[in-house]
Amino acid sequence: GGSLRTTARVAFGSTEGEIAYSGTFAEPIAQGWMLPYYGWDIALKQKLFEDRLTLTIRLVDAFDTRQFGTVITTPTFSQESMTKRESRIAYIVISYKFGSGNDVNVREEQSARHGR
Repeated sequence: GGSLRTTARVAFGSTEGEIAYSGTFAEPIAQGWMLPYYGWDIALKQKLFEDRLTLTIRLVDAFDTRQFGTVITTPTFSQESMTKRESRIAYIVISYKFGSGNDVNVREEQSARHGR
C-alpha cells in the first residue's frame, strides 16, 4: 500500500496556476486487493485591484478518473467491484481584503518598541 501526492505551481504575472496529482497504490486487504485510485486537480488564481480581490477557479478530479475498487478471491468465489462517485467538482472562490493592512505593521512596531 501507500500513496503519492505531487503538486506543480506556476505564476505568470498576477495569475497563478497549480496542478496536483494524488493517488494510492494497490493495497492488500483480508481476502484480496484494494485497487489503486488517482486523480488530477487543477486551479487558477487571479489577483485583481492591487491584490485586494482574488478570484480562484478550482477543478477537482479534472479528468474524472477517481474510482474505488476491490478484487476479492477465496477458494469458493472471486469478485471484482468498482464504485464511481461524482468526483469531478468545480469551485469558484472570490475573496476581498478590506482595510489598508498598515494597522498590523503599526501594532508590530509598537510591540517591538515595548519589548513584547
